[in-house]
Amino acid sequence: LYAWLRNPKDLRKQTLMPNFRLTDEEVGDIAAFLFSIEAKTSSHDDSSEAASPKNGRTLFVERGCAGCHSIKKDEPGASGRVPNLSSIGLKVRPTWIMAWLKDPRSYNPESLMPKMDLTGEERQDITAYLMTLKENDGRVQSEGQLDLERYDRENGKKLVQLYGCYG
Repeated sequence: LYAWLRNPKDLRKQTLMPNFRLTDEEVGDIAAFLFSIEAKTSSHDDSSEAASPKNGRTLFVERGCAGCHSIKKDEPGASGRVPNLSSIGLKVRPTWIMAWLKDPRSYNPESLMPKMDLTGEERQDITAYLMTLKENDGRVQSEGQLDLERYDRENGKKLVQLYGCYG
C-alpha cells in the first residue's frame, strides 16, 4: 500500500490513479487511515481456514471474474477502471474482500461490479484465492512491516477526502 500510494504507476503502468506526490508522512498517514477502516461484514462471514484457494480460482474463472479482472502484472483489465488483481493480497484484508464480494455497492453505489450470487463458502474460497495473489518485486512492504501507530489516521482521512480518493 505504501509503494502504491507513493507512485501507483511504478506498480501498475496502466493505472488511472494519479501520483499525488505525497510526502512520506502523508503516505504513512493515509496508509494508517486505510488500515484502520473496519470491513462492513459480520463475523460469521470472515474468511475461514477451511476455505479453498484452489476452488476459489475455479470460481474466479467460472463466475466471470477473469472476464474483467487481470491477475497478471502489467496486463490491463477490461477497462481502465477495472482493477488488476495481481497483488490484491498485499493491498487488502480478507474481511474487506468478503464484504466487497457480498455487496460491492455498499462501498460504492456507482460501482460497475455486479452483486454476485455467491454463497458464503464461495465468497470464502474466492477470497482465499485472491489473498494468494501477492505479486511483488520487492518494493512492497506488508502492513506488519510499517509502524502505522506513528502516523496520524485523522490526517490520513482528511487527505483522502482532500484528494478525492472516494471518487
